[in-house]
Amino acid sequence: MNLVIPPASKFLAAIASRKNSEAYSKWKDELPELWIESFIKYGVKPFLNKYGYSLGFSDSRCIQYCKRWAFAHLSRGIIDPIDWAHEGGEEEYEWYQDTISILEWNEFARAWQASEFLDSSDAGYNQNINLSKFIWQCISLEGSSRHTEWLDSLEEEESAEQFWISDDSHAYGGDRRTY
Repeated sequence: MNLVIPPASKFLAAIASRKNSEAYSKWKDELPELWIESFIKYGVKPFLNKYGYSLGFSDSRCIQYCKRWAFAHLSRGIIDPIDWAHEGGEEEYEWYQDTISILEWNEFARAWQASEFLDSSDAGYNQNINLSKFIWQCISLEGSSRHTEWLDSLEEEESAEQFWISDDSHAYGGDRRTY
């Protein structure tokens, strides 16, 4: 069954798309030249490296995702899902949050403020709140020394716990001879 889209709907969709494109161009033009590119290459990457994390996508892909993410806060507040660079769960995320505090994220964001990008505007404020979550999606856990450190600490905890576990395969444990 073929759905026929009425011409009026096509026209309205085209207008909405054009308005969105114009708003994106205006936003991008108000940013300093190559701001998002510099933000990823000279901001995010060194910041993450300082804490033992690395990005899991190429620079160009991170830049593309960052532009979509940042503009979504400005245009409609709905953030399109991006691919994840890892399959980390809640425990890995908690370790990440413990490694980089909110204060450190806020200080980092303050250094990279621009027009409607991590600034005091509504969009900038929301970007700032969501920044660590966005970057979390772009991190390569397998390629990050901090994640390896976390895995090693889990193994140490596990081996320490097993040290105290005795293998008592006899009744009451141990050798209970009665002569």
